This record gives sequence, structure tokens and C-alpha cells, in this order.
Amino acid sequence: MHTLCFDYRLGFLIAIHLLATCSLASATENTKSIDFLIVAGQSNATGFDTDPAMLGTDELDALIRFRFRVGDPPPDDHDSMSSRTEWTRLSVQPVGNPGPKSEPRQYGNFVNPAGGFGPEISFARKLKRRDQHLGRDSDLAVVKVAFSGTSVADDWDPTGEDKRGACYRALLEEVRAAQSLAEAEGMTVNLRGLVWVQGESDANANDAPKYAERLTAMFATLRHDLKAERLPILVSVNVHFHEGKNKFMPDIIAAQKYVGHEFSDCRYVDTSGAGLANSVHFNSEGTIEIGRRFASALFAMERVRTSVNQQASVPIKSSYWTKHVVFEGAACMTAVAGDFTGDGLIDIVCNAGKKTQLLVAPDWKPIMLGSGNMDWIHSESMDVDGDGDLDVIGTPYNPGRIVWLECPANPLTDRWHERLIDDQVNGVHGLLVGNVDNVGRLDLLATSAQPKAPFPYSLVWYRIPKDPLTAERWERFVFAAGDAPGLSHYLGVGDINGDGLPDAASGAKGDGTAAGADGQWFAWWQAGEDATQPWTKEMVSAKQPGATNIHPADVNGDGKMDLIASRGHGVGVVWFERDTNSATWTEHTIDGELREPHCLAAIDLDRDGDMDVATVAYGSERAMWYENDGRGNFKSHLIGEKQQAYDIRVIDLDKDGDLDLVVAGRASNNVVWYENPN
Repeated sequence: MHTLCFDYRLGFLIAIHLLATCSLASATENTKSIDFLIVAGQSNATGFDTDPAMLGTDELDALIRFRFRVGDPPPDDHDSMSSRTEWTRLSVQPVGNPGPKSEPRQYGNFVNPAGGFGPEISFARKLKRRDQHLGRDSDLAVVKVAFSGTSVADDWDPTGEDKRGACYRALLEEVRAAQSLAEAEGMTVNLRGLVWVQGESDANANDAPKYAERLTAMFATLRHDLKAERLPILVSVNVHFHEGKNKFMPDIIAAQKYVGHEFSDCRYVDTSGAGLANSVHFNSEGTIEIGRRFASALFAMERVRTSVNQQASVPIKSSYWTKHVVFEGAACMTAVAGDFTGDGLIDIVCNAGKKTQLLVAPDWKPIMLGSGNMDWIHSESMDVDGDGDLDVIGTPYNPGRIVWLECPANPLTDRWHERLIDDQVNGVHGLLVGNVDNVGRLDLLATSAQPKAPFPYSLVWYRIPKDPLTAERWERFVFAAGDAPGLSHYLGVGDINGDGLPDAASGAKGDGTAAGADGQWFAWWQAGEDATQPWTKEMVSAKQPGATNIHPADVNGDGKMDLIASRGHGVGVVWFERDTNSATWTEHTIDGELREPHCLAAIDLDRDGDMDVATVAYGSERAMWYENDGRGNFKSHLIGEKQQAYDIRVIDLDKDGDLDLVVAGRASNNVVWYENPN
């Protein structure tokens, strides 16, 4: 009897214990994680001059939790604030109550009566969309705390008391309150990143010299206070503040770049080119654009973290770059991309099988352009006749006959008239659009690589005629007269020596002989005040078998121009660093094994403020991009395989805010574009 009773009770206790254990395990397994994005700073973080009507709707907004507090310093009841007790969803923020003008610095958070938005909207949307694409199931929340006209020296000082440091304390309070809301829902909080948009109010004689020191101290304190020692931080400022008239802004920009490079888990995000409402604030389009740049920069940081144990020399498979084939059936040496039809979509013009075709987005329906017997080796696009649409420029190699195709009023149905630019050059392997003479209108550069009269082994540029529709030819200027031997290939343009004048660079592969017939070099030509006169050649390196592509760019963030190059008829991608005390250049290897990287793009592909590199090598049949850490150290990323190329273009083809790659596929007999996963 007692034994039976004991067994019954023991069984009951065991059942209760198992039930509790299972319930605890189930609760642990069902715990949901939530990523916090923190957006803070001054008026460009607030979005002072934005217009809610320009934002557009997105179904993702309803999936993103939101808590905000924006206004003027010090934080008070005048601020525009979300609910103190529950989440709202990602949205435009209303105008607060700025108080009477007699109160100092109380001028409101948004200029538009309908309210406004900062970079948090496009930042969070892009992150959420990518998370869904990658199958990441964490929830997402944005905590925004921004106050117009605030400085790190005063308002964000973590050691300050009373009004000094009040914005910093408000930031802590808002993040901690948001954490409490999430934890009350049973969620585990992950502080995924901080976006910092600020610096203009420190651009003065007293504060600019100490900005970097104060900014790093604030970030370190914030990480400690939030118990997030590796919180990723993205820093930026309006680089066009006061249109260059504030002499302290270069110091602020340099300080942010320094912090982005030297402070752990931190990146500088360049805002150059973002749209402006005035000399102080970004407009709606600019605010949306920088939000997308922040997302791309955070993606890049997260990729580095996940691959930290991999060697830099080993390509990291970027399996999320999607390859889209838009044309097949013939070898293609060149393609350009742009909105040729005026419908807001990016189209592609390619030359394959001696036919130039407009591939119309989004279904890539081909439309024949020109005579149908044009075997182009390279092409470009620009608005030649100034009528607001893109025209196309192309050329065969030899004999050279550079022409432009006039985009008609109805590009899908009307004839594209072919007009001559020049037929006296030979060996035209490379064309390049650039502003050569600094007069505000684009020009055209070209190679004349063959040893044939009248311009053997030369480089030339053309000025668009006043009336390009009636001109027999364009005005030609030979800036490298006979001193570019050995089959020059492509061109790069930029102010290489820092004198304010555009210079040019090129590479020559050699003619296949052991000596290379004076080829196998990279060089640049220095322009004078009169760009119509011959330029001065300076050799970069004379031992470069297969040299083809070269682009000027500041690779290591020191403010001086470097050169990025590839040996498209040889092996390797490199960059050259100039010794400022001499005319010598130091070569650095980016990829020492890639075979025939015949196309090259130098651009900030991940939008983190430094210059990256992309190429497709027809020998290795690999599409690659190389991520710059800002100091000239590159990490290799494999985009795709079994793809050749002769030409590459970088453009936001799908209009999602990041940069994609358009590739003319050479013997792969196709034209493709690679969709950036960022």
C-alpha cells in the first residue's frame, strides 16, 4: 500500500517536472530575437528639409517597429515623440511643438508642416528587404534620436551635466526604453548598428581640432553604457555643408574618415552627390539615398564579420549575386547602360554579331539601331546634342571610325541616325567620356593604337561641336602624339597630380613579341592649362605584360590620387601608390592570379566611403569584386563563374539603391547583369 502510494506520488512529481522542463525548453526555443537600428545626430539625421510626399509607401514599413524623439536641444516637451508605452511602425514623423522663437535654438524639427523623415526609412527598408531575401527571421526595430543644431562638444558630451550632454542622455533613455518594450514581449535584443549623421555644428575653430577625439570617446562610452562593445557604427556628415565656404568642414570630414578607419567596428559613409535642399540640408531624394548607403555599408561590415577567419587571398563566394541574361547568341565586346527610352528604367545597348541593339527594360526586347553592320569593340553614352536624352557612341578597332547614334524623340520606333565623329584614327580600342577642358561640358577621349598614319601610337580627345547634328566631324586634339606605343587599350581620366586639371592614363599590352614593341606599360599624361596642346607623359611602370585598364582613384584614403589597373591580356589586378617626394610609383597586388581581367571598374561598390574594384576575367571566367578596407587592403569576393567579359559597366540597374554590374560577355556569347545583393 505504501509502496503503491510512493510510486504514484513519485510518478506525479516526475510528470510535473517533465512538464515544467518541456515548457521551459519550449519557451527558450520560441524566444524571438529583434535587431535594433539606432539613428542619431543633428538636423540631417532628423530630416529637417524633407517632404513626406516624396517618400512613397512600402509594405515593409508595417513590419518594422519604430520609436523616435526628434527636436531641438535640449530635449524637452517640445520634441516630436512616439508613444512612450508602445511601439509605432516605421513612418513619417510629425512636426513637434518648437515653442516661442524667443527661446534659444527652438526652431522646430521639420520645415514641412506635414512633418518629415530622416535616413532611417530607406535604411531600414533596404535592410529588411535583404533580410527577407536571405531568410533572416529576426524582427527589426528603429530607434531614432536626433536634435537639430547639436554638437559633440556640448550636446552629445557623455560627461556633461544639465543641458550639456542632454542629447546623449536622451539617446540612452530612448534605447533603454525600447529595449524594455522588446523584452516585455519576450524578445532578445541585438543592437545591430548605429547610424551617426552629425558634425556640422562642430565645424568651428574651437571644436573641429578635437572632433575626432570627442567622437571616439562618445562612441566608446555609448558602447559601454549599452553593454554592446562591438556595436557597428556608421558615421557621416553633409560634405557639401555651406557649399565649401566653411573652412573647418574639411577637418570634420577628415576626422570622420579617421574615426571610420581607426576606431574598431566603425565605417565612414560618404554623402557626396546626395541631393541637397540648400547649403545645409539634404533634400528628400538625398536623404533616401544616404539611408541606402548606410544599409550597403552595414551589409559590408556584416560580410567582413562572417568571413573574419578566412584568408583575404581566398575568394569569398557571394552566392547572392544573381546573374540575369539579357542577350544570347553572339560574341559581344561592348555594352553600355542607361535610360535610353525615358521611362525611368535602365536599358542596355550592346553590339554583337556586327549589330547594335537596344535591349529595352524590363523584358529586354531588342531593337536594331543604325545600319546593322557595325563591328564595335568599345562604346560610350552621353547626351551629345543636349536634348535631354542619352545618345550612343561606338567604334570598330581598325580602321577606326568613331560614330554616334542620335537618340530620336521616339526611341522605340524612330530611326537612330548615325553621325561621324572621326575616321582618321586607327586602333581605337578605348573610348571614354570625361570633362577634359574643364569648361563644364563632357568631352570624348580615344586611343589611336595602331602604327598607322596620320596618328600612330597616339591618344586623342574630342570636343563636341556647337551643332553636332550638322558637323562633318568633331574637333580632334592629339594630347599624346606618338608616345603611346605598343597597342594601347583603355583610358582613365582624373586629376592625378592635384593641380586641378584633368589628366589621363592608359595601358599598352605589347604586340606579342618578347620586347613588346615598347608596350607592356602603364603611364599617365599631365595636362597643361591649355588642354588642346600636347600633354606631358610620365611612366608609372614599364614592366606590365598585357597591360590594358587603368583608373585614377584615391585608394588608401590619404587624399592623394593613386591608380588602379589590370592586365587584361595578362595576369593580375594591381594598384599603384605614388611617392609624393618623387615621380616613382609603388605597385600593390589586389589579385595576382586572375587571368585576362580585360574590363575594370573602380567605384565605391559597397557605399562605405572607399574605392572598391570589380572585374570579369575572360581567361579565368570569373566575375570578381574586391572590397577595400579604406587603407588599400583588398578582400576578394567571387560574384560568379563560367562567364567571360570584354567590357563592364556599373549602374543601379534595378533602381533599388545599390550598384549592379553590366557585362559584355565576349566568347560567352551573351550580355548579362549581376544583381547586387546589398
